[in-house]
Amino acid sequence: MNDLRFLLSACEFVVLPAIYSIASSGPLAQVFAHEKAVIVSDLGVYSEEIKPGEYGLLAKVADVGDLEKNMIRLLEEPGLKDRIVKNVAMIHIERKWGTIAGKTLSVYKDLK
Repeated sequence: MNDLRFLLSACEFVVLPAIYSIASSGPLAQVFAHEKAVIVSDLGVYSEEIKPGEYGLLAKVADVGDLEKNMIRLLEEPGLKDRIVKNVAMIHIERKWGTIAGKTLSVYKDLK
């Protein structure tokens, strides 16, 4: 796990390509926790979680050209990566255990 943290901390952005839909909340949660921009395949959980241009970019499944286009876009489009990182940082805060616990407690308090 320390290797993963080191790699995620050191990278410019993350690419999570997939050719079929599997549970992907773990890898995506790690990317969000490290507040990195991400490019993912446009399927399954990835396409449900990533609003293009806000929380990352979507690449067509098994399309190397589209993946390359998105990588270049993330590197060259002014402000895009910074905007995504800012939004991902907000997701990270919203999904921290303390935040979730506080919301859960609030729901239980409202049941009285």
